[in-house]
Amino acid sequence: MMAFSMPSLEPDAWLHRVTEKLGPVVVIRDTFNVSTLWTTDLKAIAYVLNNPQIYSRPEVSRYWFKEFIGDGLVVAEGETQQRQRRIMNPAFGAMPVREMTKIFVDVSHELCGEMRALCSAPANSKSMFDGAVKEQKITEGWTEIDMAQWTSRAALDMLSLAAFQYPLNTLQRSRSSNDYGLFHALEEVYTFSVLNFALLLLRGWMPLLRLRMFERDDTSARVKRLNDVVKKLAKRLIQERVEMIQEGQINAGDRDVLTLLVRAMLDGQKSRSMSEEEVIGQIMTLIVSGHETPAQAMVWALHSLSHAPEVQDKLRLEAKAILHNSPNPTLDELNSLPYLDNVVREALRLHSPGAWMERTPQSVDCIPVEMPYEDRYGNMRDHITISPGDKIRISVLSINRREDIWGPDAREFNPDRWDKLPQEADKIPGIIANSMAFSTGPRGCIGFRFAIAEMKAMLYILLREFEFEPAVPKEKVIRRPQVVSRPILRGEVASRLPIRVRPIKNIY
Repeated sequence: MMAFSMPSLEPDAWLHRVTEKLGPVVVIRDTFNVSTLWTTDLKAIAYVLNNPQIYSRPEVSRYWFKEFIGDGLVVAEGETQQRQRRIMNPAFGAMPVREMTKIFVDVSHELCGEMRALCSAPANSKSMFDGAVKEQKITEGWTEIDMAQWTSRAALDMLSLAAFQYPLNTLQRSRSSNDYGLFHALEEVYTFSVLNFALLLLRGWMPLLRLRMFERDDTSARVKRLNDVVKKLAKRLIQERVEMIQEGQINAGDRDVLTLLVRAMLDGQKSRSMSEEEVIGQIMTLIVSGHETPAQAMVWALHSLSHAPEVQDKLRLEAKAILHNSPNPTLDELNSLPYLDNVVREALRLHSPGAWMERTPQSVDCIPVEMPYEDRYGNMRDHITISPGDKIRISVLSINRREDIWGPDAREFNPDRWDKLPQEADKIPGIIANSMAFSTGPRGCIGFRFAIAEMKAMLYILLREFEFEPAVPKEKVIRRPQVVSRPILRGEVASRLPIRVRPIKNIY
């Protein structure tokens, strides 16, 4: 273990180089000289994430999450978090997600309709980029589409229908949207905004700066507009669902998440109830993180697939052989496609939307490690001693790209690796086997089944109707960490990922 200051570089790339050179246990002096443990040791990570009573989110992280995704399940700690999760869990079980799959398939077809309209629009074969790209000939029939925007629109519509039974219609853009300007407000914060992270950092550490008199910057204005839009929409959703419950329009067995939340709000039992403010916080968390995670996972998957036409062809052949190219597959049918499962798992491994997690201990503790390490004094250690005030930062991407686990091609997109996983991958802690994409332990992602079903449905339908190829060189696309990691083109400000698409003829 070695201690030093972290340079101003992309954390994932930096940590990969540091752990490759120094090993899986590294201590840095972070902001305000806080001792921060960066580790990719699997035993240490499993211990930390499976003991939430000792390791909680740092207060600064909780403030950031509360600002950007609401005062919901992600921010809550202790008994409050357990109660909220207990109330919401039934909405994300295997059976409800199986029933939601029809929504995912229907919205994916709607997305394809919008993409076909873009492909048939005039002047659609010009490249939007300079440099190396302008010399690449765009052959007849190909169209550049910002898939980051369209997967985000589709994921938001899927979320609103599956979780709230409410059609936002963001895919329809200005034609008949019901979203109160929600998608535009989300874009302001997550797509187009150059957020002042230095100011956000200071506000996290200095609560005085959170007072309204200091909130006159562009970042605060954008975040406030988003919060106002979500609260307005949330209050309407709550009011309508209360009326439906009171009028007997909701069946006793209905388990969409909004119904469960509103029933909890109306329940007088403290152990299973939520206040209206808590319900609004959950709705905001679901809207932001519940659509951002699968949307960005999807666009990163399409990014890799655009560079791998042979993988696209293999997926289409599998769909034709097993499902006869069915236009409306069920979740059981999607789960019967082993190569599609490989592709989804590989995309989540290589492009985990949540790049890292932070925890802080509530008391002095000793964290066991899988591999003994040498400390700065030359002593061999089989544990890490940590104290309150210290931070632990777990890089999900670094774990999912460790060459000593995944082999020399760990940073490459290779779905075939899932047919014969290396033995070391069995040690990776995770809600889904061999992957940290959805974390692990009692605080693991509540909506992992939801996200995986969304990805499978969208990939199946999109690849059934379109071919994809890259519009920009791979090295031009980099990651921008926010709530999740978004794609951005090197040298640009807005988050986007243009990909060339071409409709497939005679798909039926």
